[in-house]
Amino acid sequence: MRLTNGNCDLLLSEAKGSILSYRINGKEVCASGGENRPLFTLKLLDEEGKGIYHTSLEAQEVTWEHRPDGCTIRYRNIAGSLDAAVQIEKKEENGFGWNLQTENNTGLRLEWQEFPQITVPNRLKGDGGEYELFWPAMEGVLIGTTKRRAASQIPYEEIGGQSGSFGGFYPGSCPMQFMAFYDGEKGLYFAAHDGKHHPKTVEFREEKDGIALEFRLFTEGRRGSYAMDFDMVTAGFAGDWHDGAQLYRSWMEKNVPMPQKLLGKSELPSWMEQSPVVMLYPIRGTVDHGDMTPNLYYPYRNILPFAEKYARETDSRLLVLPMHWEGTAPWAPPYVWPPFGGEQAFTEFVEAVHEQGNLVGVYCSGIGWTVKSTLDPSLDLSDRYDEGLICRTPAGTIEQSRVIGDEIRYGLDMCPWQEKVDRIVSDEIVSIAESGCDYAQYFDQNLGGQGPLCYGEEHGHPGGPGLWQNEAMIRIFQKVREDLKKAGRDLVIGCECACAEPFIEWLPFNDLRYNFAFFAGKPVPAYAYLFHEYVNNFMGNQCIIHEALAPEKNKDSALFRLAYSFVAGDMLTITLGDKGVINWGWDVPWDAVMPKQKPILTLIRELNAWRRAYGRFLHKGRMVKPYVLEGVEDYTLYLCGGGTEVYPALLTSRWQDGSGECRQVIVNFLSHEQQCIVEHHTVYTSPKEEGRPHEGLLRIPPLRAVWIS
Repeated sequence: MRLTNGNCDLLLSEAKGSILSYRINGKEVCASGGENRPLFTLKLLDEEGKGIYHTSLEAQEVTWEHRPDGCTIRYRNIAGSLDAAVQIEKKEENGFGWNLQTENNTGLRLEWQEFPQITVPNRLKGDGGEYELFWPAMEGVLIGTTKRRAASQIPYEEIGGQSGSFGGFYPGSCPMQFMAFYDGEKGLYFAAHDGKHHPKTVEFREEKDGIALEFRLFTEGRRGSYAMDFDMVTAGFAGDWHDGAQLYRSWMEKNVPMPQKLLGKSELPSWMEQSPVVMLYPIRGTVDHGDMTPNLYYPYRNILPFAEKYARETDSRLLVLPMHWEGTAPWAPPYVWPPFGGEQAFTEFVEAVHEQGNLVGVYCSGIGWTVKSTLDPSLDLSDRYDEGLICRTPAGTIEQSRVIGDEIRYGLDMCPWQEKVDRIVSDEIVSIAESGCDYAQYFDQNLGGQGPLCYGEEHGHPGGPGLWQNEAMIRIFQKVREDLKKAGRDLVIGCECACAEPFIEWLPFNDLRYNFAFFAGKPVPAYAYLFHEYVNNFMGNQCIIHEALAPEKNKDSALFRLAYSFVAGDMLTITLGDKGVINWGWDVPWDAVMPKQKPILTLIRELNAWRRAYGRFLHKGRMVKPYVLEGVEDYTLYLCGGGTEVYPALLTSRWQDGSGECRQVIVNFLSHEQQCIVEHHTVYTSPKEEGRPHEGLLRIPPLRAVWIS
């Protein structure tokens, strides 16, 4: 069966409907061997919660209905009483829409369906091939080789059980719903055009004959009929990840109710427009785990001289963000209040920071439950423990949360469906707000704002992950906002990672730690391309960056990462080590050789002056595809365990303001002059100066930024 639409030509097996060929502009983007690959896979759960997998290849009968705009394929008797129907329709995007309906009369729960199953050639650039794969996890990452993931912090695994953890869980640490596979001339766009944001995995995995692009839709443990209420979409395009993201943005803005843009949004506090630099540090211990003895930053007021110093040297307001401050134990949800050392000392600290003209925030740990703290064995929450609040696995058991390791705590995930969870969370957040704090990253470990996976039908929700998770988390966010309003407080709430699509309205400022993408590939700011005009984030605590980029081999990586965040539109972050020295990132041992301090402060001062002056672009603007800079030298990052990622040594991005005016920023983050070639542009070398016409070789001083229009 052959379907053609625009630049896309699709060939399906008449026997089982498998994808045999997908050609874009006459060029193949599908791996060979499709006759033996299913069009879809269904995962059922038996009575003990074990997975039973069935595919379209098992159908005893396959029939076709042909139409001018597509076809319907019916699969009967896949596994006794399991049937399915696939509809494929031509789409205006030069491609096809795909829909799957199942009739599950087995009596077992349907956990997920993977559909359509597309495998592309394993010829990535990092392996000597010609393709790049855009994966939307961790705010956007280009995959150059599938081999690296086997030894990374983010290996491929089937997501299920409880927390989605890092990787391809949407809506979570994977905040978007599209992939792109391209070589510059031809590209395959593969997306879920799902305006309701059903939980799913957006993943890829290496197979013997190629790279499988995986979309698995969680189906709420449905028994009986299940019909997708959205289409999967495949389309052809030319260009790179920007062009794939543009297809997704065009669909999204036409079909999905979007939150209010920051331009014209009045309810956010004014400090968001002042571009504060976030300053992170622990008050106990030096890293995530191990000894938790109070350090030089405790008592709380000990940070005041350092806050004064860095506010002066960066010429910026600071958001002072202590960690390990909780009165229970570090990273010990759900109860964090009162603070370590007592309310009075903490409140006095907040007041003192405010007197300096700076801001205060805190980290928390989301909606988990701490059974036992490894960092403080004296913690005992047994008198408040309610097993009915805890998420269940498919087998009905309770297991350690997958988001945080047992070197920090033995912890569980609380089911967000339970209204008691709303009250616990809101009470803790209001207590934080009453102290005068300006920001709380309460939903750290609820990556992207996600709700943990729960299969406990006894909780009153369906027997598997699904839309109810999103609804439950939004209900929590709503209660928090209502209770803060009643308390007369303007506390801003955030999460770990950039918040995923359905939660943007509720989480306006978040720890966007794109650095985790280095464990899989090359970070790119696709999240900012799609969502920056709706939500701002900060650079994040850059947790375990030393396990991705060894400091001794990447002496300028702190400067690179600051520049990367800046051109992505994010607010900047410094993390303190011993004696108030700026560290590489959170969880980097304090006895490591620290980065050079003066260049970091010089670059932050330069970049943040631009961010404040050009807020119409970098705070409230819309990212657009940049002009390519010619004649730029390479900058190489050396990965732990071998391999490299290469970026231009001049980082750049282009922005459109509310009036439609566009300007492009170019940042030289290195300590020597660099140059590039630009033609017919106006160049702006200072936020306080008018632009001047320029053509040809543009020289950019060290640790400086310029803009062109």
